[in-house]
Amino acid sequence: MRLALSAAAAAAVIYYLVYRKVKQRDAAAEPAAAVVADVESPACGVVMCMTGGAEVKIERAKSKAASSPCIQIVVPTSSTSWRIEYSVHKPSRLLRADITLVFRPDLEAAHKADARGAPAGVAFDEFIAAHLLAIPTWQPSEHDLSEISAPVNLERRGLLRNFDSWAAVLRPALAPYWSDCSCPMEGTARYGTPTSAIYNELEGLTTLLRYDSIPIGCCGIVLHPQWHRRAYPVTLFTLAPLETLQSAFALAESSEGQTDARRDHESLSYTSAGGCV
Repeated sequence: MRLALSAAAAAAVIYYLVYRKVKQRDAAAEPAAAVVADVESPACGVVMCMTGGAEVKIERAKSKAASSPCIQIVVPTSSTSWRIEYSVHKPSRLLRADITLVFRPDLEAAHKADARGAPAGVAFDEFIAAHLLAIPTWQPSEHDLSEISAPVNLERRGLLRNFDSWAAVLRPALAPYWSDCSCPMEGTARYGTPTSAIYNELEGLTTLLRYDSIPIGCCGIVLHPQWHRRAYPVTLFTLAPLETLQSAFALAESSEGQTDARRDHESLSYTSAGGCV
């Protein structure tokens, strides 16, 4: 009996040693575990990871649009007064969820105050699905905005200032309906209440517009079909009806303040002084 137990114990030890040897061999053959670095900027669609000591660019999956595609309501339209191109879209279900996270405090307040929302007994998610519109905008630039230099940073500031001037005319015309945009520098609400959530501009633009994108360093850039890398995007969002939004576009186009804003934009864009966005 003791002999049988000793033999069984010896067999168990041998089995364990063989198992351990195989595991060590397999572990040595496998690459180091991927460690994803949290280096994604608000407009990035690419993250960096370290695999076996080598940097690998991993493009974020764009499967969001497949389950619930975005709907384009207004095709890309140019504002000659402001040098801004815009289009209007109903976001997909999953993109809408991302937008809601970024602007949730103000969207919840809008849901409570808007006659189409809580006062009408409409649930928050249903209200957002029915009324949220995304307005991606583009401005042509003199420089390749994928580059990093003082003139490029200066031009970015001028383009953002021009957008802010345009929005300063547009947003009051949308009132009392909510509107805001994702800040190109922070990825949070530019005019409203910021949250810890970051809007991914690259993912939003590729989902809404289906434009191509390419990785640039640890980030990425969306290629405008006409201006390619010489284009500056900012996305505006609103709960206003389409008719109200179109009236606001028309008002902004005819605004008397456009001359000063455009002059500011051009003087900032094409001066060779330095600075960072």
